[in-house]
Amino acid sequence: MKEKLGTQQLGTARIVDDFLQRCLPKEEPLLRTSLICAVSLVVALAFVVPIFAIFVNVPVPISVVVIGVVYAVAIISNDIIFEGVTSAALVLLYVHTRVPLVDGPVSANIDIMLLDPVLVSAVLLLITSLNQKPFALSLSQKTVIASFGALIVWAFLSALVGNGPSRIAAFAFVLDQLRFFLLFLLGLLVVHRMTIGVVLYTTGIAVVANLVYAFVEVIHGRTLGLTYLGDQGGHYLSVVDLGLIQFQTGLYAGGIVGNSRHLWGITILFLPLAVLLSLHAHGIKRVLSVATVVLGSLVFVVAETDAGLLAVISMLGITTVYIVLQRQEIDYTELQVCKRTILRQPKVIAGLITVLVCILGFVAYVILFVIKTTQAGESQLFIFSLDTLSIRLIQYVEAVKLWIEHPAFGIGGYNFVAVSESYLPRQMSIHNTFLSYLAEVGLPGFLAFCLAVAIPFCILFRRLLTVGADDSSFWFALFLGMAGFVLYSLLVVVYSHVPTQGTFWLIAGATMGSVPRRQ
Repeated sequence: MKEKLGTQQLGTARIVDDFLQRCLPKEEPLLRTSLICAVSLVVALAFVVPIFAIFVNVPVPISVVVIGVVYAVAIISNDIIFEGVTSAALVLLYVHTRVPLVDGPVSANIDIMLLDPVLVSAVLLLITSLNQKPFALSLSQKTVIASFGALIVWAFLSALVGNGPSRIAAFAFVLDQLRFFLLFLLGLLVVHRMTIGVVLYTTGIAVVANLVYAFVEVIHGRTLGLTYLGDQGGHYLSVVDLGLIQFQTGLYAGGIVGNSRHLWGITILFLPLAVLLSLHAHGIKRVLSVATVVLGSLVFVVAETDAGLLAVISMLGITTVYIVLQRQEIDYTELQVCKRTILRQPKVIAGLITVLVCILGFVAYVILFVIKTTQAGESQLFIFSLDTLSIRLIQYVEAVKLWIEHPAFGIGGYNFVAVSESYLPRQMSIHNTFLSYLAEVGLPGFLAFCLAVAIPFCILFRRLLTVGADDSSFWFALFLGMAGFVLYSLLVVVYSHVPTQGTFWLIAGATMGSVPRRQ
């Protein structure tokens, strides 16, 4: 039995490693060059700039400009403009440097990011390169692009209507949706031109660099304060004592992408793939993967987030179901043929309705239980804080009320924070991405957003049912990371944070770029 198990493990390791080699072939010059550009830029921005700023007192803007000039000269002189610009766009997503142009309420400003000109240039370069490698969009890709376009147009109309207190905030929301759309296109086109490995490895390197930066902040006990580089810092929460090791928890350890909860949201997307590579990859890929798992776990502890814990528990549950189904050896091809017949059975429909009603009833029970427990003066339920949960429930109720008042156009993007003091102790955004879209851009914008989110999941789920055993673990890791992120976004504010929400759309675009033409 042990020999059989060992043979299976070796077989799995070989299969995964073979797949990684297909994703990162040594003979692919575009991919190798892209990774070299990405590594050089990550090292310069995440490590060289902070070292010069802290120890030599060189201002961050000056260092960034010098690095930008040197990088541009290098890619032009070596005739690698395409790879250099594409890699720079992927890396700069994780440098949260913003220059405000027009001030809005509570940081909802119309601004320009360091990412913006490079992102636009990269997408334009990829579009112009389609002449070298023709690209016909599939139906699902067209649908997501159309949904995104509809969302942007509707958000713009919502800003013009101006039901909320700030049109500036609403137009800032439109600008961020445009950034997300361009990031989706970037992922889609990069995978078409090269491979999905370019997106995953390049962004993964940038995420590891941010985790290392955050680790230094944890050791230091406070933020490094490089705000021009995107280090937002944040308040402190408590002290964790692990024997000889003691460190401060809080939002301060977020690298150069934002605060620790933003960084944890990004890490969730890469964590399942990092675990997979830690188990089966070799060499530098295993080192980087283990670093992602270990440092990501540290950031999770430091962030002290109930939402993150619920996301992890849910991901473990999904993984358990996946493993059980894998061992059942179900013939999904036959199931797909029979699914229409199955769904026409009255008993099946009745059963599905019953399950849905039970789920909704359970959710309603949990909400009522939390409200009653909070009213009784309790502030903790097991390991979860009822104080923050009760505030979230108030936000959710008020978000639905605002949508009922303005069902078509909502109150305008990023406007809830401006009216939140009427319902909450202080100004804050809705801790739920979907309800934020519903309240702020109305039902049409909300439906367009939901459709754009749902289709990549449908594609990943279909791939899990149709690909062979060789590749299913990889696609499940992507599916699990995206699912964990969506679950996390149901309880935190990430929809307004470009590096975090933008990573989701980048990976969604990369996923859609890997779709066969017929899908």
